[in-house]
Amino acid sequence: MIRFITKRISFWFFSLTFLAADHAFSQCPNSISVSQIGAACISRGVVIEVSGLSAGSYTIAYTIGGEAQSNETGVADSRGVFSFTTRTLTAADHERVLAVTAVSQTAPVPCSMTPTSGNTVSLAVSALPTDVSVTVQSASVCGGTPANINVQSETGVNYQLRNNSDNSLIGMSVVGNGSEVSLRSGNLTVDAVFNVLASATSGCSSEMSARAEVSVLSVASGISTTLEAICSETLVNHNVYAEGATSYIIAVNVGGLTQTSGTASAGSNKTSAELNDDVWKNNTDAVANVIYTVTPANGGCLGAPFTVTVPVKPLVKLSHVVQAAPVCAGTNARFHLLGLLPHTTFSLTYDINGGAAQTYENAASNGTGRAEIVIGDMSASYDGQTFSVLSLSVANSSACDATVSASTSMRVHTPPTARAIFAESPSVCRGASTSISVPFSETGAVYQLLNRSNNALLGTSVSGNGSTVSLPTGTIAAASVFFVTAVNSSACQTRMSNDVTVSVVAPAGTDERLPSVCSGARVNHTLSATGAVAYIISTRSNGLLQKSGTASAGENKTDAELADDVWSNKTAHAVNVVYSLIPLASNGCRGQAFDVTVLIHPEPSAGNPTTSVCSRAAMNYSLQTAINQAGGNSISSSFTWSAAQNTVLAGASKTIQSTSAITDALQNQTSDSQLALYTVTPTSVANTCVGDPFTVTVVVNPEPAGSNQELTVCSGTALNAFLPLNVYTRG
Repeated sequence: MIRFITKRISFWFFSLTFLAADHAFSQCPNSISVSQIGAACISRGVVIEVSGLSAGSYTIAYTIGGEAQSNETGVADSRGVFSFTTRTLTAADHERVLAVTAVSQTAPVPCSMTPTSGNTVSLAVSALPTDVSVTVQSASVCGGTPANINVQSETGVNYQLRNNSDNSLIGMSVVGNGSEVSLRSGNLTVDAVFNVLASATSGCSSEMSARAEVSVLSVASGISTTLEAICSETLVNHNVYAEGATSYIIAVNVGGLTQTSGTASAGSNKTSAELNDDVWKNNTDAVANVIYTVTPANGGCLGAPFTVTVPVKPLVKLSHVVQAAPVCAGTNARFHLLGLLPHTTFSLTYDINGGAAQTYENAASNGTGRAEIVIGDMSASYDGQTFSVLSLSVANSSACDATVSASTSMRVHTPPTARAIFAESPSVCRGASTSISVPFSETGAVYQLLNRSNNALLGTSVSGNGSTVSLPTGTIAAASVFFVTAVNSSACQTRMSNDVTVSVVAPAGTDERLPSVCSGARVNHTLSATGAVAYIISTRSNGLLQKSGTASAGENKTDAELADDVWSNKTAHAVNVVYSLIPLASNGCRGQAFDVTVLIHPEPSAGNPTTSVCSRAAMNYSLQTAINQAGGNSISSSFTWSAAQNTVLAGASKTIQSTSAITDALQNQTSDSQLALYTVTPTSVANTCVGDPFTVTVVVNPEPAGSNQELTVCSGTALNAFLPLNVYTRG
């Protein structure tokens, strides 16, 4: 915080302030300039400006003609200008000198100076304009009209009319010419009092003492209104009204319309019923306004104007109608309506050749006033007849219905006659073709065959010749429906009266895999291709031999052809036998080939082995060995076996055994080797397929044998019997 210590020493008209804390001394201005602002007029003070000061508060001392005047105090503005108004001047002050003798600044820092130059101004004091008479030309005027204020003028003096209530200026000033001048008040709506300010060329002005009082006679205004829209060429039917009015002055803005009936409404001294009988015709494309400007009158006084707006809707219109293009009988015809109102939705009535009126709804015009309507199912009898539009009815509120008259000659061509068509062959083999015939074809018409499933064109078109024409179908893979169209020289098209179905005779079978069978078992399958009465069969046996059954390969085979087939598979693996079949229909049509496959499981197979044993020796012959050795197929098997009847050998198993080895102990007591025959039936362990029986031949060698002998010897005599003489070998 800075603290200022001051000490003031007073002097006359100024003070000096000593400032501590490094504050600079303020100084009064060294020079000033004094000027007069505005005119100096007798009986008025004049404004004096003292410039060249700094901002602050001042006391100014001045003299007029050397006579000291009361000091003026105040504040210099931001420009450093101090303004004050002198005492009231008199004629004696003219050309006296006003001098500022001392300037004292009282704040912010007191100081004073005595100016020595630029501090004087010579006063040019002028007299005020003479107070002349002010009168009103007419003490009362009509509302909305001006009053004239007359002034008995002094030459060269400007006279300005003012509203006495607030001294606001009215109109332009008028220069006096020594005689009476007139000041115009402007249009008055209420009573008014005026005064006049007179200004001389010297700049001195004074208000004339007389006042001009004017009373206003008013007529009530009517209310501006917009009537409900009316149709073109209908009565306006409206009374105007304003309170206090005895007549009306009417001006009409016709808005481009034409008045077709009623008295001319424009003019003065019109009655309130003036508009009632007016009829306006709107030939434009949109609603147009007729605007009546109505000024109520009572004698010479007029009320404020008001308006009556009458929207006039156009009548829908139609200049002409044309058919867009010739059409074929039985089709729709398009008609273009021209010269309509733009962007309008409407319905219409029409007739054909003066027949019953018909209605068409929801037609719509575009931005150029053009619309298209579609009339359906044109009869050939309409050709050359007249299509007439009778009336239009709008669907919106921007126009009015109207009766119209526009017509055009209709052009309707006769299409080719629809004939009943037929297929030359109603059914064909798959991949074969036929033709579709059209009887009584028309000369000049062109006939085209089409597939109904996709409307695809088939083949080339054929020209009619007055008799039957044929249209080839091309190859047919599946049952198809065909139709025929005919086009004549008028470009009219007809679809023949019926469609034709051509069926495809195509017996069909499907690939099958039959249940697998064992070698030596019947295939046991009956064929069942749809529509087939016979088959062409080829067989791929893949190395197997047909063991029994008729030979399946060939033609004209029956459904049961495969049933008795028996295949022998003595390989080590299962093998597919594939029958390829082509089904045949009763008419000889072939179907798609298909396969029937049967898997033939192998049967165990062996040769007819031979082995030998000694009589009474234990035999252990493995039957699987017979399957595994040369001539067999090594399929793991189970077995059943039995020995053949043999009266010489003993020990043979003559009942059926199911062991995997022959273990009989055979006895051959003959003197020769004997054969034991075993019949063996193998069965596959994997699939129980039974193989063909095979024979195991066992050569049984004989055993030695002797006979009982009785010898007689004496006691004590040595026995001399020779055994070899009594022994033979069996085997």
